[in-house]
Amino acid sequence: MIPPRRGRVKAAAGLQEDSATVRVGGVLYNVATAVGESTGWRVLLLVPVEQITAVTYSLYVQIIGVLLGCLLVFAVLIVYLYRRFMMPLAQLEQAMRRVDAGDLYAHVKPHGPAEVVQMMEGYNAMLDSLRLGIEQKMRMQRRRQDLEMQVLMSQINPHFLYNTLESIVWKAGEAGRPDIGKLASSLGKLYRLSISGGLFVPLRQELEHVQMYMNIQRSRYGNKVDYEVRMHGCDPEHVEVLKLILQPIVENSLLYGMDGLDHTLRIRVAAWHRGDNLVLTVTDNGVGMDAAALEALRQQILHGRKPQAGANHRSTGIGLHNISARLRLYAGSSSCLRVQSKPGLGTRVELILPWRGF
Repeated sequence: MIPPRRGRVKAAAGLQEDSATVRVGGVLYNVATAVGESTGWRVLLLVPVEQITAVTYSLYVQIIGVLLGCLLVFAVLIVYLYRRFMMPLAQLEQAMRRVDAGDLYAHVKPHGPAEVVQMMEGYNAMLDSLRLGIEQKMRMQRRRQDLEMQVLMSQINPHFLYNTLESIVWKAGEAGRPDIGKLASSLGKLYRLSISGGLFVPLRQELEHVQMYMNIQRSRYGNKVDYEVRMHGCDPEHVEVLKLILQPIVENSLLYGMDGLDHTLRIRVAAWHRGDNLVLTVTDNGVGMDAAALEALRQQILHGRKPQAGANHRSTGIGLHNISARLRLYAGSSSCLRVQSKPGLGTRVELILPWRGF
């Protein structure tokens, strides 16, 4: 053994038997001592601590390297499994959310494992079947609505035509009256407008239809009836309304508003462009209705009722109930019909339809 330096020996010679380390010259040593039995010499062995721990440190580094390598392999494996399994399932979930929001064309491109591909293909087939079923249901619903519209249009009560013809006959008895020709002309225009056009017509045509009706009624009631039209922010030439929704209301004002009336019946039709809606009102200053009669009318509008045997069918067969039903069928859920009335003050009917400008 190479003798240690003198400084190291002196430092180590002062150690107690239970001492294990010593720092000499800034270097930490492990010290081992032994005493010879025959000579009494003390033998000192100094080993730098750095040399002893070098192997342990190297082992630590190797362990950490192995752990980092395992973590890297696990990360790559997780990314691979996610891309192969979880990402297609996440795309499928997103497509389902789009379907839930109303997009019936939210198909997915099948990819991934065979099981996932089979699931995606089944989803696309189910989506196509669902869309076709809804489209078929909508076509059937529209067809049913068209049939209901034909039924509603066929329910026009001919009683008004009979009364008008009687008025013509009565006028014909007074020879030389030019208003007979006007009466017949108004009647012809009235029914021509009733059967012309489609489901929706310009507001101008609907107002003209009401005007022809009032021309005929003026020949009967004379100055007892006054009629006017007011437009507020809308051009009747460039907005469409559901056909035959004003004349039945005006007719009701005449038939029920004049019972026992001691002054001129004034009927006013007005129109507003309010936001995304067209608002139509028919207001009269007739006899009006009390709360019970008004509630009964509202229930009739809501639920409808069959004519009773022997009932007085003076009003048109379309009626307020049929107008309300056609509004719901063809103008959407945002449309409505409202009635307000006070005894002795008159009645106001309000129609709200989606704006259909052109």
